[in-house]
Amino acid sequence: MRIKIIAVNALIVALVGLLSFLLVRAALSSAAGNKDELTQEARNDANGAASRLQLDGLRAERWLAAAASEQATLDALSKASLAARGEAATRRCEDLFSKMKNAPLFDKNVPTLVALVDSSGKIVGRNGTNMNRGDDMAATYAGLKSTLKTGQSGSDIWYEKDRFLASYVAVHDSTGAIIGALVAGRPLKDTLARVSEATTGRALDLVLPKGDG
Repeated sequence: MRIKIIAVNALIVALVGLLSFLLVRAALSSAAGNKDELTQEARNDANGAASRLQLDGLRAERWLAAAASEQATLDALSKASLAARGEAATRRCEDLFSKMKNAPLFDKNVPTLVALVDSSGKIVGRNGTNMNRGDDMAATYAGLKSTLKTGQSGSDIWYEKDRFLASYVAVHDSTGAIIGALVAGRPLKDTLARVSEATTGRALDLVLPKGDG
């Protein structure tokens, strides 16, 4: 009788152990499935955020291309002396900065950097300060250097004192020759804030990894 009791108890313990194992394995499988699903969702959000950033860049390039073709931009880069070009370029950048404040494209994301550079990539003038005249931006940013050679506009993430989504277009003279470029840089945190309206916070961490810079 005692043996039967022991056997029944042993069977119950074995069944409980087996059921516990099956339940734990099912829970782990479910958790792994959810993790894969969340990872895929994060990837989709990241792709969506990257696409929005690219679209923002392209729209800014079109806006800048129109401004770069205006006579005031050409005149600023065509003054006879370096000092005259600097003053004219600064005024032009300040004027464009004011227009950007009222442009729907830049709503809640107004560029803080607007600059005109010469054909070698050096700053002729920019908004807000005269201190950066002569700084070689093309030496730092390969995309801008390429634009000055090919005339193809572009957008990149730049790192100055802050992160920027920078867009730039070539400026051509009346013969079609490239005489410089018009640059606008928007704070990346503001750009990402707009993107986050259509994507999740997980995507922002993937699009912009944390780090020094």
